[in-house]
Amino acid sequence: MTALKKQSGFSLVEVILAVALFGLFATALIGLLMNSYGSDIQAKEKDAATIYAQQGIDAVRSIRRQAWNFLVNGSYGLDQSIGHWQFSGSSDFLAAKFTCVTTIGNACRDVGKNLVDCVTPGSQIDLETKKVTVVVSYTAVNGVLNKVILNSYLTNWQSSDWRQTDWVGGSGQTVWADPTKYNADDSNINIDTGGQLSLASVSADGCGIKVWPFTMAADYNYDPNKIEVVDGLAQLKNQGTVQTGSLINTNFNADASNWTYSDWDQGGGEVNVAGSYAASGGNPGGIVNVSFPSGKNDELGGYWYQAFETTVSNPTVTVNFDYNVTDYNSAPLTFKVYVFVDSSPGTPVIGQEVWSSGEINSTQSWTNQANIDVASRVTNVGTYYVKFAVWVETPNSNTGPLTVNFDNLNLSWSGSTFGYPTNQPTINPVSSDTVNNLDTWSSFTEVATKNGGEIYYQLSDNNGSTWQYWNGSTWTTATAANTNTAAVINSNISSFSTSTGQLMFKAFLASDGSQAVSLDSVTIGWGPAMAGGSGYQTSGYLISSAFDMGAAAAVNLIKWSQIIPVCSPSCSIKFQVRTAPDNGGSPGTWSNWYGADGSGFYFTDSSGSIISPDLNFKQWVQYRAELSGDGTKTPILNEVIINYTP
Repeated sequence: MTALKKQSGFSLVEVILAVALFGLFATALIGLLMNSYGSDIQAKEKDAATIYAQQGIDAVRSIRRQAWNFLVNGSYGLDQSIGHWQFSGSSDFLAAKFTCVTTIGNACRDVGKNLVDCVTPGSQIDLETKKVTVVVSYTAVNGVLNKVILNSYLTNWQSSDWRQTDWVGGSGQTVWADPTKYNADDSNINIDTGGQLSLASVSADGCGIKVWPFTMAADYNYDPNKIEVVDGLAQLKNQGTVQTGSLINTNFNADASNWTYSDWDQGGGEVNVAGSYAASGGNPGGIVNVSFPSGKNDELGGYWYQAFETTVSNPTVTVNFDYNVTDYNSAPLTFKVYVFVDSSPGTPVIGQEVWSSGEINSTQSWTNQANIDVASRVTNVGTYYVKFAVWVETPNSNTGPLTVNFDNLNLSWSGSTFGYPTNQPTINPVSSDTVNNLDTWSSFTEVATKNGGEIYYQLSDNNGSTWQYWNGSTWTTATAANTNTAAVINSNISSFSTSTGQLMFKAFLASDGSQAVSLDSVTIGWGPAMAGGSGYQTSGYLISSAFDMGAAAAVNLIKWSQIIPVCSPSCSIKFQVRTAPDNGGSPGTWSNWYGADGSGFYFTDSSGSIISPDLNFKQWVQYRAELSGDGTKTPILNEVIINYTP
């Protein structure tokens, strides 16, 4: 009996131990299952957010196609309940947990027309490019707030321009046919000079202006090694040199020197990713690879990187490389190749890549990726890092091994250093402007882009035999060191000699070597000093012919080219625009005249303004130009452009 009791007691202990062990194993198994479930859900959530973000970019593209002027800066939601995409509200709530905010913002360019951040000194807003940012936010299954951010730049490339540059044909043309004619004016407009519109003279003779536009290089004397006359500008010539650079050891024929491998683990990986060199198997020759052993529930990657240094700002930068996939076993949740260009060697960030392969779903032979433009990531002089990376996320089942091989990894850049002449090279007309029965010189104005530099002048009344400057009290003979700004000359030109009836200028383009100085035009005016009056009307307007856009169209923006002299109180040119479903044959079909702020206002920014969507989707468009002066000087209109999307 005693033996039997003893045996029974041991069985009870064993049962208790078995139950305890079963509880521990069951808890661990449930934890693994829950982690796997959470990982799967997180991957699906991220995919859904990415799809919503891409849908936002696509929706804005659709809105752009309807009308460029619909892309007004701000943050919006999106709606397509009326059959096409439109902005609605300030955000969207999608599938109960995703919030999508679509933001339209300015895009800016530097003097070389490269896209730059709008806070960059000297950058200008490009009215025909917009930056679109879509942010999808959601609280993941693990309680963490996540965001997917996509950026894109959209341009106004699907549009057309209505352009007028000459008005010598006169008034009386109701419908646009002859590009030199227009509908009507108030008789205060002068159209006698081809390529310009100005205020009319108040006297039959004795008043006028002369414009030097720098459109013909042969009309000027200058040193072509230091100044160039191109595209209507007299500008300092860039004497900088072309700088180039590329990576080292791009084909791995001997080893992987100058390259560094690093794991790309964001805390979700358990297996060991490896990056290694092999002397054969490349395209051709040696290779480097990123290899993943079999595993599950992993989120991890690896990348090869190399530093490179640029010596110029905003160079042209391209990436070329080959890759293949030699191991692919079981389908992972995601398996992609990425290229990044960053300013630090640290871990890459998905969403900041310059190129990605898309999902890889099989082995594949060597593929060449050529001329990937990455210039937007290399804007300043300095050190950068190019990274060739592979990222994998695996499900709750053994997946792998997976292997990607790289060969011929190269990044090359080129750009020019800027070095402008610093000895103030000069340019002057070949011949003087000559005026008969001259009473007085009345104005001297410039249109120029100086970028921190300056333009100085001297005048001559004998076709350049001698030169003069204003010394503070009188006009006197000048040496190369004696010059004046355009403002000083304009203030004192009325006392410049009229005995020969001739006037010529010499312009000195001054730069510290980094400043791009250019001269667009120089204008002089002359006329009698009339009691209580002057040489020009103080205001005048012109109405264009009605222009047929071919179909119901969106009118996007207006801009114009002008020369505005220094006036007191001011000289200006401003515009209004209106549209109609026909050319005015039906009573009351023309809209009100619109400006930048709506009906009854004016456009005053010659560099460009967006036209109100209120005028969209009519077939005919018309402009009204209004010129104002101070009576002694006149503004000049050279060109007007209305951009539209048919």
